[in-house]
Amino acid sequence: LLYYSKKKKQKVINTMRFTPTDSIPEAAMQLHLTPGDNPSKFIEIYGTTNCNDPVSYIGGGNRRQAVAHLQQKYRKWREVSYNQERKKWETRHYTTKVHEDLQQTGDLLVDDIKSQKWADRIRELEEHINQKRAEMEYFSSMLSRSKRQKELDAWMDELELLRDCHTSMRVDPSSFNIRDLMLPSGSKFEPASQVNINVNVNSTVAPGETPSKRASTEGYENKESVVPVGRRVYCLGRLTLDKETNSLTLDREPKKPFVLQYGTEEEIIAKKEGEVYWTSVGMYGFSAIGTACFLSAGKYFMESNQEDKE
Repeated sequence: LLYYSKKKKQKVINTMRFTPTDSIPEAAMQLHLTPGDNPSKFIEIYGTTNCNDPVSYIGGGNRRQAVAHLQQKYRKWREVSYNQERKKWETRHYTTKVHEDLQQTGDLLVDDIKSQKWADRIRELEEHINQKRAEMEYFSSMLSRSKRQKELDAWMDELELLRDCHTSMRVDPSSFNIRDLMLPSGSKFEPASQVNINVNVNSTVAPGETPSKRASTEGYENKESVVPVGRRVYCLGRLTLDKETNSLTLDREPKKPFVLQYGTEEEIIAKKEGEVYWTSVGMYGFSAIGTACFLSAGKYFMESNQEDKE
């Protein structure tokens, strides 16, 4: 089992190292030129998280947006039991989840890491075009208008190309677990009221006897986690273009790794190499223990046979 786990992790590392980094606009252009209704390509992309219908929540006193928002409520309680052998009370602390609420109204999108530059360029071109049109209305000279018209046509062509390019892709929800991308956003502890503190578990105790167990609620801890918008993410998977709807989707390709994690490629590889190392240590450790047990059993079997012969 450990061997196959190590082999699987090593395969992910090798695939990440040998897959060239692509961009969403360039990959989309290649897929548009590929025959078929749903062409696909295995890619590696850096992007930032986004959502077509983000969730609104209060964080740090301000209203913020996220791809998903998770609220969890935990009960902190302690159990005091009387140890008859040691003749003293012993206290143990426990945590129990009592409530959970996951909010997600839209799909996870990944914007190309350069999408903001594309948006800035589109805005810049729109300003240039409006200015050039105003100049053409002001100048009456045909030579001046002809020169400005050439510049205007070039900007219009570039603007149309940028608007048609894809700068975002949808991530198939069945290819990943949204909880794996959750980041803690806040935690608050609320002490229990005095009424809830002393709860006698063993309430039917005869007079003069020592109760064997008591439980008390110390308080409740509320934890919040979010999948933030605008967080840098690394993607490795299959990108598919639906030519009918002109949409891009990243999903899991059979027999190939799928990676969707925060951080850079180097950081993710370093983490996975650490996992491979400790998996190897565990594998060799169990092998050594198994070998020792086998030799010990063999030695015991041989000594038993020799005693029987004597």
